[in-house]
Amino acid sequence: MAKNQEEPTDRALLLDVHTAISENELRKQLLTTYKGIIHVHRCIDTTDNLKTPKQLVQIHFQSTKQAEEFIENGWIPVGNLRCRVKALQPSIPVQKENKRNKESGNQSEILIEEDQVTHKILVHDVPTDIAENDLKKKLVQVYQGVKHVKRWYSRNEPSIPTENVQIDFESPENTKAILQKGFINIGQLYWPVTALKSRKHQQNQVESESQQLYQSRIFFEEDLLETFEDQKK
Repeated sequence: MAKNQEEPTDRALLLDVHTAISENELRKQLLTTYKGIIHVHRCIDTTDNLKTPKQLVQIHFQSTKQAEEFIENGWIPVGNLRCRVKALQPSIPVQKENKRNKESGNQSEILIEEDQVTHKILVHDVPTDIAENDLKKKLVQVYQGVKHVKRWYSRNEPSIPTENVQIDFESPENTKAILQKGFINIGQLYWPVTALKSRKHQQNQVESESQQLYQSRIFFEEDLLETFEDQKK
């Protein structure tokens, strides 16, 4: 575990990221270099009306292991820059998991097994001004088997759209290659993806990591919505 990391976390903070680097450019570089990223967000100065971007970028990972590997050296290269990395407080689901692990004395992660991959994925960081129909038109030109595209809305405020978009495919075969890459891209736009399952389908037994075909963590709708509400605070 990294020196600046007191407990397992799924969040990291990038420092010294030049503001000339757009969020999408940064997301593209990170997604094609590191595994397990589900959220990239540049911090904004809320003290002025201009909403000036800061040189700070929050990154949310699918698992604590992926975050730890990212944080481990204390820095990463971003273009020609050498940006510092620090651990952030874990999301609420991981905080609960850490508490359970402390009580049980055993740390574990939920991983996706081949037979757990379904026909549904969740796409993160999709700007809210992109309509579902427009997104679907672009997706079907790149990916096979797209059936439904549905944007998620805030659980506490149903009228507020989130940056999470659910995509239903015709079969799990359509999602496997996407999950292996960990992202989708349409033109120059790159967005992280995670597998999506209903909690009732969770299997009771999880095999060891060496037996896994996919190393992405399973995200359930309840956990993701809870994480989204936590990020707004």
